Amino acid sequence: MSNSINQQLLDEKKQDVFTVDINKNQINSEIINIINSNKIDDLKRFIKMRTTLNNINFVLIYIYHIIQSSGVFLTSYATSINNRELIWVGIGFSMLATLLNIFEKINNYVIKKTLKDIEAIKNNNYTDENILIDSNEMNNDPINSDQNNYNQNNDPINSDQNNNKIKLLSGVKDNNITKI
Repeated sequence: MSNSINQQLLDEKKQDVFTVDINKNQINSEIINIINSNKIDDLKRFIKMRTTLNNINFVLIYIYHIIQSSGVFLTSYATSINNRELIWVGIGFSMLATLLNIFEKINNYVIKKTLKDIEAIKNNNYTDENILIDSNEMNNDPINSDQNNYNQNNDPINSDQNNNKIKLLSGVKDNNITKI
């Protein structure tokens, strides 16, 4: 009797283990499907964004040149007839043209960034954690850029490693001055 009860318990336990394995496989499969679906959605969104920004930049370039030329012409003409109000209108046009140029440059940066994301999706190393615009990277600011916090292998390094690099370059090792 006890043998049949043990066998029955063993069979139930095998069923539970099998059910857990199936559930784990189903969960893993569902996670993979969600991630792949997200990548496809992001890819479509990036392609649409690039197309839209390219079209906007096309218009911005023409408007920029028209407004910039108008500003220069108005400022020159107003100076020749000594009309101060019209000079300021010409300067305003030039300022507006400069603002349009800035928008174009930001759009170009976003276009390049989305292209990198599209390539990352293609190479299967895309993560959805990227920020769209990094002002330090846009400005190529070497002091505040995140690039200073990575080594040659693009592995993050902490501030102690940065300090040690600085000390070694300056000839200071373990707080003792050495000759380089």
